[in-house]
Amino acid sequence: MTDALSGKTDNLRTEDIKYAGLYELEQAGSEAERIEIVARLILEIFQDYYARSRAIPLLAKQAFEQRDWPASLELSQERLASYSTSIIKLAPLLQMFCPEVQEKDSFWSELETHYLALIDGRYHADLAFSFVHSTRRMIYQDQWRPVAYSNSAATRRKKPPSSLIFREIAYSSVLLPENAREIMQIPRFKINFRNLERDAERVAERINQVLGLSQESNTGFGKIQMIDAGFYRNRGAYLVGRILMRGKRDVPLAIAFLNEGDGIFVDAVLLDSDDLQYMFSSTLANFHVTNAHYHELAAFLRSLMPKRPLGLHYSTIGFNHVGKVAVMEELKTALLSTGEVFETPAGFRGTVAIAFSAPSSSFVLKVIRDKPTENYKWGEFEGVESVLNKYKRVHNINRAGSMLDNIIYHNLELPKGWFAVEVLDDLLANAASNVTLQGDKVIFKISLCS
Repeated sequence: MTDALSGKTDNLRTEDIKYAGLYELEQAGSEAERIEIVARLILEIFQDYYARSRAIPLLAKQAFEQRDWPASLELSQERLASYSTSIIKLAPLLQMFCPEVQEKDSFWSELETHYLALIDGRYHADLAFSFVHSTRRMIYQDQWRPVAYSNSAATRRKKPPSSLIFREIAYSSVLLPENAREIMQIPRFKINFRNLERDAERVAERINQVLGLSQESNTGFGKIQMIDAGFYRNRGAYLVGRILMRGKRDVPLAIAFLNEGDGIFVDAVLLDSDDLQYMFSSTLANFHVTNAHYHELAAFLRSLMPKRPLGLHYSTIGFNHVGKVAVMEELKTALLSTGEVFETPAGFRGTVAIAFSAPSSSFVLKVIRDKPTENYKWGEFEGVESVLNKYKRVHNINRAGSMLDNIIYHNLELPKGWFAVEVLDDLLANAASNVTLQGDKVIFKISLCS
């Protein structure tokens, strides 16, 4: 059940699932039965979260059509919070009604085996896998108990046909207004354009001009592949795709729409990878995308913006937790392929955070210091938790292009061999509340990545 423009999706189903599962736990006789019930309960809560999260892009589309900008902002906030909210409500109840989840590692191992069998082959198996690990992290939040950021056990899934990802529009030598009109109607808006024919002419003219297309150029037949979805953020709507020309490189394409009350109109046409990268920047809010195939969407976006890491493409379409896993996979691949280790990045050292990065990596990781350096000049230091809360606030608000979003990891485990000796010594000496060494593993209670 969804209240169309309230910006809130109904949580009653989650509560029903939760209490039915807890009742079953109370009645269960054997540990095997309790493992089965907990695994099924976590999956059912995940499925309810996923169904509600997939309703949000359609609500964002409706908010754009009706110019309900407060609802648009509320939907963004709900999308970011709903994953964690589901887990925050579930984890304490599991601890209360099934203490084995915290007391016995063997219980979790068997639970995970059972859970993996339940999600095997599902399209969103990796997200469901992240959900059960996030639940475990929440249960162990006050303990140094690392949980792997990996989807290796949940990679079997049925890939959708390309026709469900993008639509192809063929053109000959030049893009015609009717081609542009077909592209502009992909979102299937329920309200009219201000002047569809005029905008179609201008879009075609812009593309032909930038790409040098003309009847005389005789470039032959080409095609445009557009993601079959609208992208919604704040007051804007967008289409994203690429132009394929024979014998030439593919050209990214984005069309931006606005709605000012007298109909929808085209605000901009972008035809450069760097321009698209600014549009998808992590300093801006995530997009709501009306296409559920997030793996293919992220891969398509990366083909348009290859400078931008895959993990960030997942995050900017709202799949932050899949993005976390992808970032870790990219870091691992980079370190293993280059033989590099984490070093102190060039530049001034942070007064509040210790930063470290591999020389060829595009990511910088940070850990909050137990206390700031002597160069700290921002008044009284209120502690590590206060700093982390500020990062969390930045993640949850509309960043409006002014602040970089950071990926926040909990109970992250990395190999000791990935660190230069001086970096590891610095972390253990100056961030001991957040970093510990356990054998050949470095455990971060909370760390940041940007």
